[in-house]
Amino acid sequence: ELLLCEETLIIYNARLHRLNKFYESYKSGQYTQMKVAESIIRLLNDNVQKETSNVTVFHFVGIFKGRHFEPYIENMGHDAWMVTLLDTEQIHKVAQVVDRLSNVPVVPPLESLKHLGVLLARGDFRISVIVEQYLRQASGHLLSDLLFSYLCLLEDDTTDARLGALKALAIFDNPRISKQIAYVAEHDSSEDVRRFATSMLRGFEEEVTRI
Repeated sequence: ELLLCEETLIIYNARLHRLNKFYESYKSGQYTQMKVAESIIRLLNDNVQKETSNVTVFHFVGIFKGRHFEPYIENMGHDAWMVTLLDTEQIHKVAQVVDRLSNVPVVPPLESLKHLGVLLARGDFRISVIVEQYLRQASGHLLSDLLFSYLCLLEDDTTDARLGALKALAIFDNPRISKQIAYVAEHDSSEDVRRFATSMLRGFEEEVTRI
């Protein structure tokens, strides 16, 4: 057990040193655009750690255990890059991200999906068309994963994210999620979100009536 603890501490110290280098680069502005270090710091300072200013060995290892460190950081960087482009709300940059996603047959990170939904919520027609085309072409496992991801985003803290999740789910037009939408229509704190959820339910009811 002592050997295992010693090995864990060695791994912890090595990775903490590398994280410190990331953080120093972040403070100097090198990663300001990509926000990679910020994402890592947010992971280390989650609700479990809010009672203390220190990161414990157990918490650190719990985050990175079983992951290949460099590819994991690279994936976070890629996600941060996509979010940064989406946040510009510039058509050609949004199209660049969506084109990249269209060529990858797996569900994007939740943060990227959240920002795609936010773009839908903000209602720019040209941008909405780009995002809708990506969502409409999904099928099979990707469609199921997208559906599940946007259901999860119905619990997000921000109104735009929840409204965007609803608009994404409306594109999928799947009456099987009517119970979840009904809950949102009744309990969400935002009137705009409740109103849109109610309109979705009416659409589901009309579809069932036609059938």
